[in-house]
Amino acid sequence: MPVLLAAAVVGAVVGAVVGAAGVLGGARVAGTPPLGGHGVDGGHGVDGGHGVDGGHGVDGGHGPAAACTGAAVLDPVCRMGEYTALAQQAGVGLALARLDADRRTDGVLRGACHEIVHHLGYAEGERLGAVAPAYARGSALCSGGYYHGATEAVMVRAGPTTADGVCDEVAAASPRSLPHLWCAHGMGHGYLVLSGGDVLAALAGCDRHTAWEADHCHGGVFMENVAAGLSAPGGTAWLRPGDLLHPCPALPERYKDRCYDKQTAYAFYLHDGDPGPVFALCAAAPDVAHRPACHRGIGDRAVVRSEKLLITEQDKADAVAALCALGPDPAARAECVDGAVATIVRHGIGDSVADHLCAGLAGSADRERCAAERSARIAEYRGSP
Repeated sequence: MPVLLAAAVVGAVVGAVVGAAGVLGGARVAGTPPLGGHGVDGGHGVDGGHGVDGGHGVDGGHGPAAACTGAAVLDPVCRMGEYTALAQQAGVGLALARLDADRRTDGVLRGACHEIVHHLGYAEGERLGAVAPAYARGSALCSGGYYHGATEAVMVRAGPTTADGVCDEVAAASPRSLPHLWCAHGMGHGYLVLSGGDVLAALAGCDRHTAWEADHCHGGVFMENVAAGLSAPGGTAWLRPGDLLHPCPALPERYKDRCYDKQTAYAFYLHDGDPGPVFALCAAAPDVAHRPACHRGIGDRAVVRSEKLLITEQDKADAVAALCALGPDPAARAECVDGAVATIVRHGIGDSVADHLCAGLAGSADRERCAAERSARIAEYRGSP
């Protein structure tokens, strides 16, 4: 599907989120979501622009673009070109700061922000050839997409023989921190690109690292797999429209949790954002022990959608809670909230969103579980509760 969606498609996507799914209610929507919220981890455009061929350019290049005018202001590819040109002319730091300010009043930029920062990070990583200096020029804006892109670019530039060490400097400076996590996740994207789309080969690359790095790297592999596959309507060897959980059931046990978690993005895409069929898919997963991971993936998707579509932190929390409340049983609903809280913390979205989410849950046990999950994830990613 092209990045610039036709108005009818955008309307259908908004309808699926606001109407059929009913998860946004009367919340204020921050403008038309140009990618329909279908990006993986809030990004990786559905046209496959971040696919396994390693192409990350705006229409294949990094050159300056003229200011978008008229209908082009609704085209996220054109808007990406604006910030690419600004980064080339004035530095990526200024481009990121400008994007952060502009997206607050521009729904197109809110919807495409992760894609834009991923592209900017890729360009900077490609230019510098090392993760640490690229990270020093970036920010965690829009779910850390800049860091994902920078890591992937450095890996592609390094090639298969030296890619394993791209995160060593970040890991030494701040082990198990959010930057370390983003780098490990980005390695998963890079390994899949370097493998030519071979998921098992990419996972094997992740396994050469510590268990903690490998786990987050696995998530990057599965995210990149979904992102790349979205440009193949008939599916790929690793994605099947008629078998939405493939390849998860066939994989070795150690990969299944991350696979089921990320595979929900593919299911959401093919079900036009309706969470009902995705909950049903998780409930029917043959690996009963990994159904909780599938539910957590739905919570992750809920957060990504709310970030693209909504403005206030209360509205975002309410939308996530409403979507998770559609789960078929208490366990599914609680696991959905667990996944949402982990994503809120991991993406640096804002502590108050998690606070609102936990406080708004109906039962005291649910509120306590939500708060405990939030504290655990903060301790994991930031070193303290």
